[in-house]
Amino acid sequence: GTATSSPVIKSLPPLINISKVEEWMKSNAYEPTTIKQTIKRLRHLMSNCDTNYPEEVKKFVSNKSCSNAYKECLIETYDIYMQSKNKRKIANCKRTIELSASLSLLMD
Repeated sequence: GTATSSPVIKSLPPLINISKVEEWMKSNAYEPTTIKQTIKRLRHLMSNCDTNYPEEVKKFVSNKSCSNAYKECLIETYDIYMQSKNKRKIANCKRTIELSASLSLLMD
């Protein structure tokens, strides 16, 4: 027979409990369409940065190539997640995005 090697499984950070966020949003009277979009954006954040660390989320969002409106949506999504966990909001995150946008305009 042939030797098979088992794949290396790297340790992933704990995932966001999507159903708990969804439940919290429902209990706070969010519209179903808002919940759906928020969950979609949360999954995007989870697959691109460690959502356990607000600074990593802030860095990911501010460096992302997309409109400032979408960046703001991502930050609002993360804020909803943090509220659902009864934690604090990302401090000055919108300001960071505005500054990065201003700097990119100056660099052009």
